[in-house]
Amino acid sequence: MVSIVVILAIDLILCIYVKTRRGIWKLEQQGEWVNVAYDWKIRADKPLLRTFSFLLKPVFSANHHWAMRMGEKSLKLELMRRHTTTLEERVLIPPPPGPTFMMWIKRA
Repeated sequence: MVSIVVILAIDLILCIYVKTRRGIWKLEQQGEWVNVAYDWKIRADKPLLRTFSFLLKPVFSANHHWAMRMGEKSLKLELMRRHTTTLEERVLIPPPPGPTFMMWIKRA
């Protein structure tokens, strides 16, 4: 299956259009900081997803919010790690959360 991707970059707004999805990155400079917003819209084309969307939306939403919390936690830990100046400080920072479904990953 071939998907058409259109990328538009206008005044620090990047729009990405793929067959059933649309994503917009908005970057705004505020002093020495940059605010980044990402808006991602999808459309369910599979009949099974459309039929059971009323049941699946809360599950997908909960999973998304959980994944975002774990990503934020990992990012904060990585930023803390990068801002340390000594090895002693770095050792005190806990490791990021590991993979969620390790039981499904085959080990060699």
